[in-house]
Amino acid sequence: MTEGSEDFQSEIDAALADPVRRARVEEFGRQIDPILALSAIREAVGMTQEDFAAAGMMSQENVSRIERATDVKLSTIQRLAKTAGAQLELIAVMPGGKRVPLLRPAKHVEAT
Repeated sequence: MTEGSEDFQSEIDAALADPVRRARVEEFGRQIDPILALSAIREAVGMTQEDFAAAGMMSQENVSRIERATDVKLSTIQRLAKTAGAQLELIAVMPGGKRVPLLRPAKHVEAT
């Protein structure tokens, strides 16, 4: 490491030694994950925000807002997945590694 990067690393280490600052950094990390995942849905199909918005019948501004949001409704995430032609899965991983699906297929009601 260079001298400047060693100084910077020591500042990071000192900041993370403070429990309050560490908690803020960890909370920010938890909030940033959904942001990255939501834009990844669109990027996986190689679409711009404009193209994705048109396919989902929403504005580009709305796509941008959703991708930046830190708290998004499950129904919004399902809509994004559907626009990309994807199926959404939500799985809780329990202590010990057991995987529990949290979404069930919708029941279709037959027309009479």
